[in-house]
Amino acid sequence: MKGIVILFLVLGCFLVIGASGCEVQTSNASQDAILIAANSECTQKAILTNESSYNPYSKTWWINIVMKPEFKKDNCYPACVVDVEKKTAEINWRCTGLVVPNNTVVEQRIYIVAANNFKFEPYQLTVPIGSTVVWKNEDIESYSVTFNDQSFSERIEPGKNISKKFDAAGEYAYHDSVHGSPNGKIIVE
Repeated sequence: MKGIVILFLVLGCFLVIGASGCEVQTSNASQDAILIAANSECTQKAILTNESSYNPYSKTWWINIVMKPEFKKDNCYPACVVDVEKKTAEINWRCTGLVVPNNTVVEQRIYIVAANNFKFEPYQLTVPIGSTVVWKNEDIESYSVTFNDQSFSERIEPGKNISKKFDAAGEYAYHDSVHGSPNGKIIVE
């Protein structure tokens, strides 16, 4: 099924902007776009996936999304279109006659935890296996995300972010080792 989604993306890029105008990327370079998308209508009406591509002609990131049931449209395969320079994001519906089977599964989702005012928000987050959690530092202070079992530890400078993909079920308690607190917990089901 992932092959069909990639084929759809490539075909869509070819039809809309030409064969050489679209690059499929999943690197950390898209993290600014993810953060902008996370604070837009895209996450109010949908859930971001880990599939994104960059359009060098329009200088926009296209992040695939899964619409919440109340906003879903038949035969539409929406994306969150992010202009990093303008710091804007909006939903592009990409409606076609193509029908994808109802049993399509999104393999990964991205969730945001903000570090600000010496706390992590949300404090506790429950995510499905395969999800990526992005911690973004919205403060002028540095923080760290250090798992209590010491299996993961990274520092977050002001205005920056870090991320971790969770491939195994469990509870991941963490704390800020720079200040001793705040604390948080990721529950993976």
